[in-house]
Amino acid sequence: MEAKQHITTRKERLWEFSMHFGKACGCHQKPERSLFIKGYQFFLCYRCTGIFFSEIVLAPIFYVLNLHFGFFTLLFAIPMIIDGSLQYFKITPSTNKRRLITGLLSGYGIGVTIIHAVVLLINYII
Repeated sequence: MEAKQHITTRKERLWEFSMHFGKACGCHQKPERSLFIKGYQFFLCYRCTGIFFSEIVLAPIFYVLNLHFGFFTLLFAIPMIIDGSLQYFKITPSTNKRRLITGLLSGYGIGVTIIHAVVLLINYII
C-alpha cells in the first residue's frame, strides 16, 4: 500500500481542492477524458467542463442578449443524451471533442432554462 504524499506547495493544495470540488460536482474525473494543464489534471472531464462553462458563462450572457428560445432551449441537451447513450451502449465511442461540444450545448440549454424559469417565477411573485 502506497503512502499518501504530503502536499506542500500552494499550487498542489489548490489542485487538490479543485479536484475535490470537481468530484463534489459529480464528475467522474477519468484521466483519459480530462484535460491536463502543465502536468495537472483539470478538475472536470471534457463534458463537465463544457456544461460548467456554458451554465456559468455562456447562458447568462446569451440570456441577457436575448439569444435564447425560453424553455425550448432545453432541447440543446438532446445531443449530449444521444452521445452519452451511444457511448454507454457501446454503439460508437465518443471523443473528447464531441464530449466538450455536447457539454457546451447541454450546459447552455440547461443554464438558459434555469435562468428563464427563475425570471418567470420572480415576475410572477412580483
